[in-house]
Amino acid sequence: MVKKQGLVIWDLNGTLVDDLHISHKATCAVIQSLRPVQLASRGLPTLHEYRELLKGEIIAMYHKYGVPEFVNLNDTDSIRCHRYHNSGYVPALRDHAHQALQGLQDSGIQQAIVSSEGKHTFAHIMGVVGFRIKHMISPRDWFGGCCPKDEQVLQLAQLHDVPMQKVVYIGDTASDIEMARRVGALSIGLVHETAYGLESHVIEARPSAMISDMRRAVIQARMLLFG
Repeated sequence: MVKKQGLVIWDLNGTLVDDLHISHKATCAVIQSLRPVQLASRGLPTLHEYRELLKGEIIAMYHKYGVPEFVNLNDTDSIRCHRYHNSGYVPALRDHAHQALQGLQDSGIQQAIVSSEGKHTFAHIMGVVGFRIKHMISPRDWFGGCCPKDEQVLQLAQLHDVPMQKVVYIGDTASDIEMARRVGALSIGLVHETAYGLESHVIEARPSAMISDMRRAVIQARMLLFG
């Protein structure tokens, strides 16, 4: 098969990997560990509040709940990773994600993964799910610790020699869709009860297309890339 020019870049957490609930618990663990005791009265985000606040950047959420302003995402990585390791939760690909990855590969579309998770948490997740997908997405195209994700998306397009108008970013938050627009990429928004972002926020961000079932990703990506 002659490859058609195109690149699909996947968001990892909440999109390829269904990990909303453990991510929420890991975020609460970070807040409890890093904020001063006197700010404990600010409480912790509920699951709904967590999803609502992910309309913006996660670091802003940490600061809202009392984590000092000087703390960055690299400082939270070891706590999050410890929570992922010890929660009893085993990261897993979202239902039908493997079929979507295979379908894109069969269509001759190149693929990559970008995540804002820190390097330790990212490595833990990819250590569990990566063996299932590395024949479809090379580990050289797995990027963790990206926040914001703009630079890595631009680098991947350059690495694969694909113009930005032939790049599709698939994510589950408004910030994913807004990032794709900033760099000139197309976007597919995943709306699901276990996606990180709320459906209303994803709709407001105006993605190029939307899906609620991963099996639709192949059709939507092909339409956006090739008409």
